[in-house]
Amino acid sequence: MTRQIPLSQIGDADGFKKRVEAFRQAKIDHQKTIDVPAPQEHHVVEAVVRRVPHPHGDPAAGEGSEGAGGPDDYVIDDYEIVDDRPSLRARKDALIHQVAEAERELMVAAMAPGKRRLAGLRAQDIYQKPQAERSDADRQFLAETQARLKCEAAIGRHAAELQAAIEDLTEETIGAWQPAPFPASETPDS
Repeated sequence: MTRQIPLSQIGDADGFKKRVEAFRQAKIDHQKTIDVPAPQEHHVVEAVVRRVPHPHGDPAAGEGSEGAGGPDDYVIDDYEIVDDRPSLRARKDALIHQVAEAERELMVAAMAPGKRRLAGLRAQDIYQKPQAERSDADRQFLAETQARLKCEAAIGRHAAELQAAIEDLTEETIGAWQPAPFPASETPDS
């Protein structure tokens, strides 16, 4: 039966193959040594390298003994490396979710959700008044609202640009992608 090795456990398939071959050779070479500890490797590497006693060797002499029939052999069992990483789409979706969460946190920091609806209703009431009837407090409130909305628009645009950039990522580029920082926000609530 072919052993399946998850790619997530080994990192690099070509590097793993080289390590397995080197470990096998190290085990073979170790049989010619005395009082030298046996080579060791990661347990996944060791799992695919198997000792095969020489058919005419002395079983009582133990591992590595040459006995009457010569040294034991070490073989690499059948294995296949299985790519168990999430799909490219799943990794893109995770990045898009991270950007959306960062955007949401910045929007909440600009104005708590519980206040946002009331602020919108108040702004609507003020806009329905003729300008001559608006108080200084009304004008101040509208100025603060415009500043907050401008900041929120910059945050929203940046999030949209990041999410669009994520969609362009490939298998080769997704691992190195880092989001550009969100614009600094200066809002009345901050």
